[in-house]
Amino acid sequence: MPNKFSFKLLNYIMEKKKIGIITLPFEPNYGWILQLWALNHFLCANGYDTEVLDRRWNEEKAKYSKNLIRWIYYNICCRDFNKFFNTKLCVSDTFRSSSKLSNYVNSNKFEAVVFGSDQIWRIENVRDANLDFFGEFIKNSSVKSIAYSASFGTDNWKGTKEDTLFVSKLLQGFSSVSVREDSGVEMCNRIFHINAKLTVDPTLLLKKSDYDILVNTKKGCDKIVTYILDSNHKKDLLINKICEYLHSERSELYVKGKSKFHLYKPISTWISSIKNAKFVVVDSFHGMVFSIIFNKQFLVICNNNRGKTRFTSLLSLLHLESRLVTENYIFNPDFFDSYIDYSNVEKTLTELRFQSADYLLKSLS
Repeated sequence: MPNKFSFKLLNYIMEKKKIGIITLPFEPNYGWILQLWALNHFLCANGYDTEVLDRRWNEEKAKYSKNLIRWIYYNICCRDFNKFFNTKLCVSDTFRSSSKLSNYVNSNKFEAVVFGSDQIWRIENVRDANLDFFGEFIKNSSVKSIAYSASFGTDNWKGTKEDTLFVSKLLQGFSSVSVREDSGVEMCNRIFHINAKLTVDPTLLLKKSDYDILVNTKKGCDKIVTYILDSNHKKDLLINKICEYLHSERSELYVKGKSKFHLYKPISTWISSIKNAKFVVVDSFHGMVFSIIFNKQFLVICNNNRGKTRFTSLLSLLHLESRLVTENYIFNPDFFDSYIDYSNVEKTLTELRFQSADYLLKSLS
């Protein structure tokens, strides 16, 4: 005979709301996979039944040869990302059209779909999925649309007049909108005539202890860890000077080869390397974020082509603007003798985390 606890547990399970998560299509990108995992982890920890909606690019005209290359790339070169994506997350079937995704969401009793985060609203990069990352696939649905820390990537909207008109109508249908950068708040108001809230990247919703389940138990070497997406001679010279000054070897987390078939390090290795680094040098937004999460001393080399506002918005909130330099930065030993006071950073981050979590949970309630 079931006891009272059994009935309470059964009611709790039955009352779980089903939430879809949609972000950019699958890519072998550490920031992309970790922000998705963090958002999913946060929602599950707060009692929601989540499913990642696997929207890929439209590929009606793709040739077989391209599909074969893609298969090799995603199943061999990116095998660790594939394994992580399919085992650490509850993922839907793959959808390559708006109509099929729409039918799936509307027929499977989703309470809401959370859009975000990452550069999901960078229009010049997401045209090959219609306007689904702006909510087109559920524009006539009763399913609630919520944007969490969506990013435009830059402080410039590059959509056409037609894009702007359609996107405005779609975003005005969202029940709540938050963006990741302060420039995004301004763009939402000025271009799309909606009020948006500033919230932190999903990875910052979690504390560093939440990432212990992803970290290698084997402690890494105490080195200068670098995660440079767009390497060049100037950046290499600066990193060499830092290694020489701090008397440490360099450990590179990303070496871009001439071939498309780059073999990526496991995600656990990437995150463990930053956690155990002596010092971190990056030109990546999420490389910077995880340096902050793990309270590392770090330097960010601004990556203008990938969007400067992503860096400046977060660093200004945490009063860490001095950690951002350009590739023309002249090495100064004084910089590397000054340390970030993480007691102050953590106080600010705790408040930002609380405000962002409160926004998201209230939006879903």
